[in-house]
Parts: sequence; structure tokens; C-alpha cells
Amino acid sequence: MKTIYLVAFLLVCCSAFSQSGIVKGTVTDNGSPVPYANITVASLKQSLSADADGYYEIKNVPYGNYEVIISYVGFKTVRRKIDVDKPETTLNISLMA
Repeated sequence: MKTIYLVAFLLVCCSAFSQSGIVKGTVTDNGSPVPYANITVASLKQSLSADADGYYEIKNVPYGNYEVIISYVGFKTVRRKIDVDKPETTLNISLMA
């Protein structure tokens, strides 16, 4: 019986420390999507491109504070600080030329 409690306790502890979320959003310019913009979570060294509609989704981001860098040729690079502390965090970005 003690073994069952120990295993249950370890599973709860491990899942609490390994929580991660999704960072998602849309990159736009004056309301129009910016297709294939680059999105980087610097400290995680994770980078991807938005889709043709400017939408992006970064999965398995561990809970914590991060700087997200959004760039696209011909636009000013945008840096935003985010706090990932729930299953989904939305970060919509408007780029400026």
C-alpha cells in the first residue's frame, strides 16, 4: 500500500515540475497578416516561421518568463516579454516598417 502512495506522489510531483504551454498568435501589419514572419524564443533557442496567414504556434514551452523576438525583412524587429504560466498564452504582434 505504501508503494502505491509513493508512486502516486512521484507522478504528481513530476507532472507539476514539467508543465509546459503553447505560445500562439498572429503577426500582422496594419491588420493584414505577415506571412512567414520569424518568431524566436531566445533563451530556449526555439525558432519557427508563421504560416501564410501570419499564424504561429510554439508548443511545449516550459512555464516561465521569456523574450519573444519577431522579425521579417523590411520591418522593425519586435521584442516582447511573456510569462508562460498557463496551458495557452496568446501573443499577437503588429509589425511596423
